[in-house]
Amino acid sequence: MHRLARPNHDPYEVGFLTGPGLSGYPHAPHEGGWMIAAGSRRTGGESSVKYVGVDVHKKFCRVCVKNRDGIILDEFSVPNDRGGFTRLLDAVGGGEAKAVIESTGNFWIPLYTALEEAGVEVVLANPKKTRAIAEARLKNDKVDARTLADLLRADLVAPSYVPPKEIRELRNLIRHRMNLVRDRTRLKNRVHALLDRYELRFSGTDLFGKAGTEWLRTVKEELSRVDRLTLEANP
Repeated sequence: MHRLARPNHDPYEVGFLTGPGLSGYPHAPHEGGWMIAAGSRRTGGESSVKYVGVDVHKKFCRVCVKNRDGIILDEFSVPNDRGGFTRLLDAVGGGEAKAVIESTGNFWIPLYTALEEAGVEVVLANPKKTRAIAEARLKNDKVDARTLADLLRADLVAPSYVPPKEIRELRNLIRHRMNLVRDRTRLKNRVHALLDRYELRFSGTDLFGKAGTEWLRTVKEELSRVDRLTLEANP
C-alpha cells in the first residue's frame, strides 16, 4: 500500500514510489502538495551530501549550499577568482559535496577547474535545457543558485559535456593556432588588396617570402603616405 505524505518545507523534493515492485521508482511531487513518501532508499551517506548551486557571473559567483532535504546550509557571494574559489571550497569542505555550474560564456571555466582539482563532483548545466526543466518542474524560469541546488539534488540537471582537462588544454592550443592562422590570412589579404589598388604585381611565387618582402620594400615609394603606413603596419 502506498504511503502519502505532505512535504513540510520542501516543495521540490523528489520522492520514490514504495511497495512491491515499485521501490526506487522516481516520482515528482503533485501540484497540490501531496507526494509519495520519500526516503525509503536514503542512506546516512546520502543525507550528509552537500548540494552546491553556483550562479556564475563575470566578476562574482552566487553560491547556495543545501542538504538532501533542501535546507539551506549556507548562502553567500564570492569573487570570481582564486580567492573566491578558496572561500567556496572552505564552505563545502568536511564531507561529500556535489556542485552544479551553469555554462555562461567562459566565466565558468576557472571555477570548474578549481572544483575539479579539489575533488568535488561538478556538473556543467546546459543553460537552455536547464531553464526549460526548471520552468516545467519547479514552475520557475529564473535559474539562480538556489534553483540549481534544487535541480542537482533532484537529479534534474541537463548536463553539458566537458572533456577531461588534458583534452581541454589541447583544444585551447588548437584554438589558439587557428586564431593565429586566421590573423595571418587576414593580414595577407589586406596587403593584396592594397597592391591591387595600385595595379602592382609581384612576378615571383611567394609575395611574403624573402624575395617578395624585398620587392614590397622597393614599391613602397609608389604608395600614398597613408597606404605606405598601412603596408608597414602589416609586415
